[in-house]
Amino acid sequence: MKNMNLATNKENYCGTIVKITELYPLKDCDNVVGTKIFGSQVIIPRGTPLNEMGVYFPAGSKLSDDFIKYNNLSRYPELNVDGEKKGYFEKNNRVKAVLFRKQESNGFYMPLHCLSYLLSQQDLNSFKVGQTFNEIDGVEVVTKYLPTKGKSYNASTTLESLGVVDGEFALHRDTKHFAQNLSYITMDSKISVTLKHHGTSAVVGKVLANKKLSIVEKIKKFFGFAVQTQHHIGIAASRGVIKNPSKKIEGFDLWVDNANKILPNINNGTSVYGEIVGYYPDGKLIQKGYDYGCNQGEYEFYVYRVVRNTNLGAKLEVPYDQLKLYFKNDVKTVPVRFSGMAVDLAKEFGCDPQTDEELQQCLFNGLKNEIEIFEPTCKNKVPREGYVVRVENSPSKPAFKMKSFLFLKYEDEQMDKGDVDVETEQT
Repeated sequence: MKNMNLATNKENYCGTIVKITELYPLKDCDNVVGTKIFGSQVIIPRGTPLNEMGVYFPAGSKLSDDFIKYNNLSRYPELNVDGEKKGYFEKNNRVKAVLFRKQESNGFYMPLHCLSYLLSQQDLNSFKVGQTFNEIDGVEVVTKYLPTKGKSYNASTTLESLGVVDGEFALHRDTKHFAQNLSYITMDSKISVTLKHHGTSAVVGKVLANKKLSIVEKIKKFFGFAVQTQHHIGIAASRGVIKNPSKKIEGFDLWVDNANKILPNINNGTSVYGEIVGYYPDGKLIQKGYDYGCNQGEYEFYVYRVVRNTNLGAKLEVPYDQLKLYFKNDVKTVPVRFSGMAVDLAKEFGCDPQTDEELQQCLFNGLKNEIEIFEPTCKNKVPREGYVVRVENSPSKPAFKMKSFLFLKYEDEQMDKGDVDVETEQT
């Protein structure tokens, strides 16, 4: 594959090379059939050959204008290379989770020749199953769909301006899809399964920073006197915006308000990651419909990850069952569906796996069936977002998300209405 360069910068919203390994009929559907890609049903044209290789694009991704154009996918013929052909994509090029004649389709599939406008046949033939990309030879093919650009907020700042020591603080890491990372689960895996809240991400930390020395301190340091040059400061962040909790601002900043509540409860060198759910003080929901039992005008912060910086410069990821040990007072942690050996959860689902592959498929199917419900912890009727599965006995403690089809469809509907959630604004 020396003739092309694949770049993946949005791992959860990229194109993935897949092979069609099963085909099955769908009720009341004459021209399409079903297949399974990463455990979820995707509707593809009837006549697609078994074992064909192609590209899968997940729901929530956005295809490039050129990809739409050269594959005649736009519902507006004038935007297609063949002006006589009409597709079904809107002008935003968004891949949706859709219902077609009561059949779910989670994502979008096309055979490899969809990339022929960029690549030679020799290059297409060199693709291998599992390869991913957002760009090919510097040309964007697919990315994450974002309806608007992020907003600026009063308390926004930078790590540099706060003097934060390198490596002391990190924003939220992107959580990969469970369906595409089942291989992390083995017969000896210890896992935790926790509820995935639909709110807005928040980080609160007490981190080491370089002090801004006074004139007196600078003079003392110059003459060799001992001067404290570093101290621990409070810091906050949303999904993608660093914030200074001590900065005086006009109005209300949700992440700063939350940080000032949490900071007294955590120790120096600790960063706490979680989800804020419920309401703003003015009574507006943080995420439309998702109250999680909060009273109007109130919110809750649910912690799902704690990282400690050691004196030796290492980072320790705290096991979920020990999270509460790292708070001085009561702090909420995300509800636990299961904590223990993966094989024991499989037995709950009625399975008796003998191999890693049997275990992985059992867990995926069992957990997926559980999340296709309306969220019982919300007063409003809204779909459950899903679960997060974390491998506790792996050194890096990788965590993977599972979103319900009901939620993906709901999210698409909100975007179609032009509703931009706070999480998107803070990306």
